[in-house]
Order: sequence, then C-alpha cells, then structure tokens
Amino acid sequence: MATAKNAKTAKTVKPAAKAAAKPAAKAAKPAAKCACAKSAAKPAAKPAAKAVKVAAKAAAKAVEFSCYSPDSGIVEVAGDFNGWVPSKNPMKKDASGNWSVKIKLAPGRYAYKFVYDGAAWELDRNAPAMVDVSGNLNSVIDVD
Repeated sequence: MATAKNAKTAKTVKPAAKAAAKPAAKAAKPAAKCACAKSAAKPAAKPAAKAVKVAAKAAAKAVEFSCYSPDSGIVEVAGDFNGWVPSKNPMKKDASGNWSVKIKLAPGRYAYKFVYDGAAWELDRNAPAMVDVSGNLNSVIDVD
C-alpha cells in the first residue's frame, strides 16, 4: 500500500509541479507580451513621423518668385529654403522678359536673392530687405 500511496503522492506531486510551473510560465508570458508590445510600438512611431511630414507638406504653400530681366540668359533664386544653392530653383522666362518660379514653402520667414547669369546676386526690388546675422542684406518673404 505504501507503493500505491507513493504513486498517489507522486501523481499529486506532478500536478503540484505543473501548477508551480504554470505561474512561472504565466509570468514569462507577460514578459513576452511586453517585448512584443515594445517592438510593435517602434513601427507605430514611424507612421507618426510620416504624419508630421505629411502635415508639413499640407501646410506648405506655393510661393511665386518673379523678376523682370529681359537681357539675362538665366535667373535663379537662392535662399534659406534651398540652402542658398541657386541651381535648385531655376526660373522660367516668358516672352516679355519676366522670370518666375513657384516654390512650396512651409510657414515662416525666408531670406533670398535672385542670381542673374550665375554671377550677380541681387535683391528682389519688390520685397522688403533685412540684414542677416552676417551683415548681408537679403530680400525677405513671410509665408503664412
């Protein structure tokens, strides 16, 4: 009978071991869920960043820059909005000698100049001017 009792005890011990293992397994499962939740949260941050970019693009307005220079072969605009690189925004000339380009800009204040034939950096005669921190006089446009 002792053998039967021991067998029953062994059977009782096994479920107790299983019961002890279950809370440990349950404790491990939430940790696994936390790890999954963390990795799931990372991709969610990227769409949020994309949403910010989309919102910035939606807030951007097409601003037209124009000048009159019938004798110029090429006119470009350089400013804060393009890193002061004239070739990023070449202007188009119409039959009357007017040059223009539309550039999408987010709200803010921008300094700029027109660049005639790659050499002469000039102010926009139709815009206000402001001295920057380096002492340069630039045309200024405020975009709402």
